[in-house]
Amino acid sequence: MAGAGWSAILQFLSVPLVVNLIGVEGYGLVGFFTTLQVSLQMLDLGFSATINRELARYSSRAENSDEARDLLRTMEVVYWAIGIFIGMAIVMLAPTIAQHWLQASHFGTHELEKAVELIGVVIALQWPLSFYQGGLAGLQQMVRLNALRIGAATLSIGGSLLVLWLVEASIRGYFVWHILVSAIQLLATAGVLWVSMPAGTRRARFDHSRLFSIARFAAGAGGSAALGTVLGQMDKIVLSRVLPLEQFGAYSLVVILVSSLTLFISPVFSASYPRLSEVAARGGVQSISETYHQTTQVMACLILPAAGLLIAFAPMCLLIWTGNAAIAEWAAPILVLLVIGTTVNGLMHLPYALQLAFGWTRAGLYLAMCSVAMFAPMMLWSAVSFGAAGGAAVWALLNIFNLAVGLPLTHRRLLPGEMRVWLVRDVGYPLLAVAVVMLAARGIVDAGATGPLALLQLATVASCSLLAAAFSSPLIRANMKKLVAQARLVRWLR
Repeated sequence: MAGAGWSAILQFLSVPLVVNLIGVEGYGLVGFFTTLQVSLQMLDLGFSATINRELARYSSRAENSDEARDLLRTMEVVYWAIGIFIGMAIVMLAPTIAQHWLQASHFGTHELEKAVELIGVVIALQWPLSFYQGGLAGLQQMVRLNALRIGAATLSIGGSLLVLWLVEASIRGYFVWHILVSAIQLLATAGVLWVSMPAGTRRARFDHSRLFSIARFAAGAGGSAALGTVLGQMDKIVLSRVLPLEQFGAYSLVVILVSSLTLFISPVFSASYPRLSEVAARGGVQSISETYHQTTQVMACLILPAAGLLIAFAPMCLLIWTGNAAIAEWAAPILVLLVIGTTVNGLMHLPYALQLAFGWTRAGLYLAMCSVAMFAPMMLWSAVSFGAAGGAAVWALLNIFNLAVGLPLTHRRLLPGEMRVWLVRDVGYPLLAVAVVMLAARGIVDAGATGPLALLQLATVASCSLLAAAFSSPLIRANMKKLVAQARLVRWLR
């Protein structure tokens, strides 16, 4: 959480400054870059999830270190080839994207074309990062992984601000700096992963037969991830074409604020997925059930208070962050819809991690295929007809549908009879506690407050809802009691 938290804090602090330096339309290009980068993860082929799972499984069988190193080398070569191809494709398509996709009013076509070319280089350099990070997570080297993330985030965000302020306040300067930082981060992450690998009896080598051994799992995980990426980025892809670049920049600001929820979602998923994979490889339903329910309660207690705050005080949160009353008023309903969809999506991360841990990728793949068939046309129609609000509404409906269908399938197959525990104890109790706190706070908090007073009020509400969620979760409450008892024992012994 330190790695994700530091990155999120730097991003929240820097975004208003970046917008002031390059303008809302310039930030629309940053939003397009982010959308394109995430959308292209559909070409991951399931490699990131596969290397995570396989290295977690190998960690319980140290005698197979040569196999693990060969698998890493083989997948690494393929992943680099895909990244180079993607970067070259974006550079070649830059004129078409600049002329026929982006709707700019302040940027010239030539300037847009050069910006898209730089975006292609950044994406090519950042592409292998998810693979190497997946490998470090599989080895459960979370401290090293987050040290790299913290260093890269500080250098990337802090350095880009200095470049825009002191050197060149342009979109060109922004992306050139990110090219430099991406190269440094990529080399450092790859080096740390290989150093963290168990020692082998020989040098790692490319072995295409290793690809066949993981093909079935990678195909299922990759198909699900690709379709999930399509679903998750549909609104941004369509809106980047439909909306003026300046308005898409405002929408991107809302997306950045909603992404604060990933501060809690990503670390819990990253830590629990390799742990569930390791436990599944060893066997033992009881251990898997305990790990699954405990991490689900942690997830719920972290994201529900944050989501409740953004929903209950949407205009206030937007005004504090952007300092722009017009954007806050326009974006508040959009923020609420995006938060609902992202919260439900976050809660479904651990059932999905359970599927991957058992190698059961078929359910996720079929569900993603049904979702694309149902919601892709709906997203296109809604975004064109109702703009940003339409796209956000379909995002919320999509995730509610996935929860209603995917949750019963997962529990029926992998943990029979435990869905009620998930609904009531793991998620229901903290959800009810947060709802009570937010309803009470709506009657107390001064919605017109600004500055430090507004921040103090929101911080108080967030703290109260977090405590209420934690005390309402049975496993977390039991662990808190154990910690208190241990602290008392230590004091008595002293």
